[in-house]
Amino acid sequence: MLKKSTDMFIQNLNEISKIDVKDKKLLDLIESETLLKLPESPKDIPSSKTSKDEMQNAEMKVSPFTPLEAAAISSVLEECLNQLAIIGFIIPANVDPRWDDSFKTIDETYGMPDEPEIIFREDMGLLPIVPTKAEKLQRERNYISEVLKKVLHEMKNHRTFDSLQKEIYNIAKKLEDERNLEESAQMWLSQAEQLREQLESNKKANEEDRKNTIKLAQESDARVDHAIFINNGKLGYAEKWAKARLEQQELKLNLQNKDMLNKLSEYSKEYNAEQAVSAETHTYLEANIKEKEEQIDMWTKKYNEEIVERQEEIDELKKLIEEQKLEIEEIRTLMNKRQEFIDECIAEEKRLKEEEKLNKAATIIQSIWRGYMVRKQLGKYKGLWKQLKKRKRLRQKKKMKRRGKK
Repeated sequence: MLKKSTDMFIQNLNEISKIDVKDKKLLDLIESETLLKLPESPKDIPSSKTSKDEMQNAEMKVSPFTPLEAAAISSVLEECLNQLAIIGFIIPANVDPRWDDSFKTIDETYGMPDEPEIIFREDMGLLPIVPTKAEKLQRERNYISEVLKKVLHEMKNHRTFDSLQKEIYNIAKKLEDERNLEESAQMWLSQAEQLREQLESNKKANEEDRKNTIKLAQESDARVDHAIFINNGKLGYAEKWAKARLEQQELKLNLQNKDMLNKLSEYSKEYNAEQAVSAETHTYLEANIKEKEEQIDMWTKKYNEEIVERQEEIDELKKLIEEQKLEIEEIRTLMNKRQEFIDECIAEEKRLKEEEKLNKAATIIQSIWRGYMVRKQLGKYKGLWKQLKKRKRLRQKKKMKRRGKK
């Protein structure tokens, strides 16, 4: 049955090759991507940076398929998916929903999780570490089926196969990361071996040091025993010497004690004499203090009397000062009144002088103005010269008449 499915898949590919496609190179690229031919060894895998650049260039160069090409490829992919579904029923293993074939980094794939509290993987709901051949085959079939479904969906909607290119890139990257991980593991193993050898050498060196230390400890014990023997002899001699020295010190202290007692008796005599002198001095000082107290009382009494007298004098002087202040205030009031009167008189005198000056000035002005009016014959003096001439003529006539009568 599996052989028939494979033959049918190859026949479908041959039918695609017979279709009249304008771009032959593009069809070859589709066939190569559909067959999912991956490099078999890490040497054939390009670096992640190079493969990424090549895929980006390919995406830039390859344009979307024509509707006819997309339909043909879609039919082939659908046929492949149908065959894979049939193979899935043939494989004696069920599809586990816990399978996760999405792209993961090396850290996510091989990273060590925290130690679980539950020991058994079945209780934790995890997949078995070593799957059976049927489970492995079923998982790979399921993975291919999922990839082809994505490619089919993209081909129908966008007429491209970017998801297939991305999947190939992820597989290549994962293989390269695994190769790098293996190289780093080898390097760590070599370092661990070197550290193990170094530990062995350190262990041997520590063993030799331990033996040397034990030997030194034994020699030290022998030296300590010898020192104890020598010190015991020295200790007896030192005890005798200390005893003799102690007797000498006791004799010396007895002599010093006698000297101190003699000095104490002498000091007692001196103290008694000092006490007698002190009593006489105390009597004299008491008499002197009593006399001084009497003098203090006398001077205090005299001081109080003088204070009273001085206070009376001060009170009288204060009264006198108050009276004089009142007199000064009255005199100041009188002086202010007289000063006001004087100021009024002076002001009146100034006013009179000003009025006199004004009257004189007014008289002069009036006389000047009157002379001006007379000369110019203005106002009431208009025709004054004529009247004066008439008067003068009349006077002359009268004089002539008087002369004629005579």
